[in-house]
Amino acid sequence: MRARNRRNQKGNSLLEFALASTVLIPLFFGTVGIGLNMGRSTQTLLLCRDIAHMYANTVDFSQAASKNVAVQLASGTGMTVNGGNAVIILSQVITVYQADCDAGGYPNGCANLGKQVIVNRIAIGNTALTSSRYGTPNSNIVTANGNIAQNDYLINASAVATNFSSVLADGGLTQNQGDIAYLGECYVLTPDTSYLGTNTSQGVYAKFVF
Repeated sequence: MRARNRRNQKGNSLLEFALASTVLIPLFFGTVGIGLNMGRSTQTLLLCRDIAHMYANTVDFSQAASKNVAVQLASGTGMTVNGGNAVIILSQVITVYQADCDAGGYPNGCANLGKQVIVNRIAIGNTALTSSRYGTPNSNIVTANGNIAQNDYLINASAVATNFSSVLADGGLTQNQGDIAYLGECYVLTPDTSYLGTNTSQGVYAKFVF
């Protein structure tokens, strides 16, 4: 009789363990996934801050040597100069004043008067992953070193930095004539969590403005 009770208790224990596992195992892997994403988010923030700060300090990321530095800073993300699991998008943004229109030969005003426009755009890494959240100038107006000519950023609609005014407003900033805002955007995939069955195209995004 006692042996039968022990066998019943073992059977109940196995059943209880199986039921508990349906909750505990997904919870465990979910916790691991959250931890990995938090680590990737921190890495993306640090990467974006460092690159944007260097960009604001006149480091020319159109040069191969500087791009290689960016790749080294992104170590662990799988980013390469022209591909991989991350992309860094750098932009210089100004606000167009009438003085800018005058200097460009538009004394009666230019199409982008009063708007924030991109005057330099450089991308490093896998540009297919995502685009800038603040507009993408047509490639035919961007030179090899990322510059956009005055005549283009004064009148070309694609040079407008979409929604950048909200970035300035959120920071309590006013951009005077001649002021340049240096914007760094970083997007890093999180393939670390693909074992959970999540979409590997998901990633983390960060931006910094100097």
